[in-house]
Amino acid sequence: MKNKKIFIFLPDGIGLKNFAYTNFHKTGLEKGFDIIFWNNTLFELTNLGIKEIKIESAKAHPTTDLFKIVQIQIELSQN
Repeated sequence: MKNKKIFIFLPDGIGLKNFAYTNFHKTGLEKGFDIIFWNNTLFELTNLGIKEIKIESAKAHPTTDLFKIVQIQIELSQN
């Protein structure tokens, strides 16, 4: 049987609290999953014995802010 993989994106501290600092990782390993965290926080997960891929220089696409503003304006006009 192939080893099942779980890939978790941690964009902020909420993800750390919900996944990295709970028994989620330990339970997943016990069930035979290979768990890797894509870490966009300042905290090092390797110190906890957790596999991570560190995001070094994350940058939003230039049009991201424009789309956010447009979405907010549409939502406001519908209410």
